Amino acid sequence: QTITFGTLSNGAFGSAPFAVTATATSGLAVSFNSQTTAVCTISGSTVTSVAVGTCTIQATQSGNANYAAATPVSESFNVTNAAQTITFGTLSNVAFGSAPFAVTATATSGLAVSFNSQTTAVCTISGSTVTLVAVGTCTIQATQSGNANYAAATPVSESFSSAQGSQTISFGALSGKAFGSASFSVSATATSGLPVSFASLTASVCTVSNATVTLVALGQCTIEATQAGNNSYAAADFVTQSFMVTGGIGATGVSTLNFPNTLVGTSSALQMFHFQNSGNTALTITSIVPSGSDAANYRYAADSVRPCPMAPATLAAGATCAIDVTFAPLSGGPHNNAQIVITDDSGNIAGSSQSIGLAGTGIVLSSITVSANSAFLASGASEQFTATGMYSDNSTADLTGQAAWGSSRQNIAGVSSSGVVTTILAGQTSITAALGGLTSNSFQLTVTPAAAAAIAVYGGSGQSARVGTTFSGTLQAEVRDGAGDAVPNATVTFSAPSSGASAVFSNGLAVYTTTTNASGIAASLPVAANANAGAYAVTATVTGVTSGASFALTNLKGPILTITEVPVSPFVQGQSASYTITVANAANAGPTSGTMTVTEVPPAGLTLIGLSGGPTWTCNLASASCSTGAVLSPGATSSIAVTLSVPYNGPVSAANSVGVSGGGGVAAIASDPTPILSACSVTLGANTTVTDVQQIVNQALGVSPAANDLNADGKVNIVDLQIVTVAAMGQGCSAS
Repeated sequence: QTITFGTLSNGAFGSAPFAVTATATSGLAVSFNSQTTAVCTISGSTVTSVAVGTCTIQATQSGNANYAAATPVSESFNVTNAAQTITFGTLSNVAFGSAPFAVTATATSGLAVSFNSQTTAVCTISGSTVTLVAVGTCTIQATQSGNANYAAATPVSESFSSAQGSQTISFGALSGKAFGSASFSVSATATSGLPVSFASLTASVCTVSNATVTLVALGQCTIEATQAGNNSYAAADFVTQSFMVTGGIGATGVSTLNFPNTLVGTSSALQMFHFQNSGNTALTITSIVPSGSDAANYRYAADSVRPCPMAPATLAAGATCAIDVTFAPLSGGPHNNAQIVITDDSGNIAGSSQSIGLAGTGIVLSSITVSANSAFLASGASEQFTATGMYSDNSTADLTGQAAWGSSRQNIAGVSSSGVVTTILAGQTSITAALGGLTSNSFQLTVTPAAAAAIAVYGGSGQSARVGTTFSGTLQAEVRDGAGDAVPNATVTFSAPSSGASAVFSNGLAVYTTTTNASGIAASLPVAANANAGAYAVTATVTGVTSGASFALTNLKGPILTITEVPVSPFVQGQSASYTITVANAANAGPTSGTMTVTEVPPAGLTLIGLSGGPTWTCNLASASCSTGAVLSPGATSSIAVTLSVPYNGPVSAANSVGVSGGGGVAAIASDPTPILSACSVTLGANTTVTDVQQIVNQALGVSPAANDLNADGKVNIVDLQIVTVAAMGQGCSAS
């Protein structure tokens, strides 16, 4: 197979990509490649130029199963330089003296455009910035010299006119002069920088030579300043300034008194200004008064050394006086609309005035901040706190000595009028300072416990209690620091001996740990004596202190009580009977304490008719009991007499019981069964006979003394006769 590939036409660089075609006799598709990729590239059948030069495109067909590969065919064409043009916009006219300005232009190639001035006498250019150097026509040329791919562009020029610039004159105000004053110079400037000329418009009062003014008479002098311009600048508008040539003339020396920012309600330091008669004749001062909406914020007075006359008076030529002014703001903010106005006859013109401005800013206290070196202090320590005021102008001042100080919890820490905080107890409190209706931040101060240095007995030592009973008071220990101040929240441990005579706290242990209160006092739980008698010590200790506090306690032996009840004589029916109750304390026991009570239970059928323990006992027949608070010493006894009524027909035996309780001992009881005898057998003998009956008859009739009252009713009568008769009949000693 063979390839047919037509001739290719030359093309300019930058032209649009284009397609090439070729055919193979086999009908198979033809492929293309660039043999000069530095000049052109091909993608598929589309050729793109990338540089100026000769572009060679090769056509190939690699064959297939039926056709052998074709011989490659190449075609070449030239890529020539591309043309480019410059776009440079019209330039507007510019007045001479205007600031340098930039110009812009573009080339179709995208390459940078250069500029040059074709009229350097009128304008110059650096880069793209044009500077005017004279009035005239300025022509700027734009060029682009091309490169390997683009030919040079045709230069393009643009022109504009530079017209004369305008100018103005600055000529400051002129102060009045006293006639006879020396000649003086005036000055003015033009924005063009050209020199300014001066002339007098009032030659009868003053003359001007160059810039020197000479006074020739009293009156108003007017000076004119001019600048005629040149090729580059038009003439400036003239400017005039006038001043008075006077005889006596007042001058304040300064134009404004500026006061420092001052707190509302207070006064600034005094400032002074001098008023001088700079003329050659006396000056009559008509008045000196304040003026302006802010005048009420200022105070003025004649100076004590060189006072200005405050009423109509004269000030000699060349003399000077002084006025004192203070700033006393009534409210916050600037107060600058105020003047002291002095009216006089300066320049021989009545009603002339000179003024001095007054300026100051009133400030108010906006906040107070309390600070200290630390937010933590140990109990008993002192620290200087500081109160800093912030004012409306953001200035600050130390208000420590002016503020009213306070502590939210005086029991934790107090604060003096000078801001010194003294801590008392552990805890937290807020420290504040107040002034002028403002209160500071709350400074949170934490008072930490001071280190314990000593522990001592505060209360509870020297007590005694019977074994098994509770001591009347708790044990109290006091903890102090090195300065002797109380240490709150200190941990204190009370320890009793582990054996022998000892104490037990209400927690059931011989050890109890607690903390001190705000006064540095630690109190134990209730404490009881154990079962062992004897003296011992309970020790209280605190961390950091070597020696503890020792509490002397004594466990006392308890009493060992016994009680007996013994009949005084045989019990007889129909008669009264007595017991003696004896309460005894063992010789090896302890004394009784508190109230001891004896309770009698009379035998059944008998009636309790008497209880007596003498002055020691208080007895109550209704409750059949006697009580005493008297101490019964070891080995001692105490007795009570009991009287019972035995009925004549009562029981033949008495089974009584008695008990003792209290006194610090263990309760004891006793019982004493007692037989009751027949009245007949007691009074008449073992066997009652007729003789006994006759004896009772005689006693009842009063023949013989009434010795045998058988029923104990206080007399011998028919009842006793009946009893003895029944007994003689062998039927017992009874009236029934």
